[in-house]
Amino acid sequence: MDIDPVTGGTLPLDSQQLGTVAANSSHIILFKWGSLTTLNNPPWESTFSLSFTQMGTPSVTIFALVNWDVAFSTRSFFTQQVEMLIEHVAQTYLTSTDIVIRTGQYFCCTYDINPQLKRKYSRLRIQYFSQYLVDEFNARFGKERRIIIWDVG
Repeated sequence: MDIDPVTGGTLPLDSQQLGTVAANSSHIILFKWGSLTTLNNPPWESTFSLSFTQMGTPSVTIFALVNWDVAFSTRSFFTQQVEMLIEHVAQTYLTSTDIVIRTGQYFCCTYDINPQLKRKYSRLRIQYFSQYLVDEFNARFGKERRIIIWDVG
């Protein structure tokens, strides 16, 4: 998400050219992942790059994770992926970029019909994964940038 309501910014016109966003308007970039799970194709870490900021420094970035992680991942895998994500964030976004962490909610995922995925979902897993994510982002970035918790649980 890239919002610069004071000075404006840039937006993609096509894959090669950038246009301008007028002052006092919002510029939003959305990138959809299936959380940090292995269900992403291509894998989330291969798509996380400096290209996220090629159109300017975002004021805010929102990470809405946990739901698919709880449903289709293990605690061990999730904690490893969160560490990788935090390093990518540290390398990609300036400290002036606020971070919003959206916690998991108590419903998720339409993959119940696929028995191969073996969905694992419970209130306590959501609480654990959400709290782990918040704690790790606060531990890494809490002193150098603003962390906002969007608690939807």
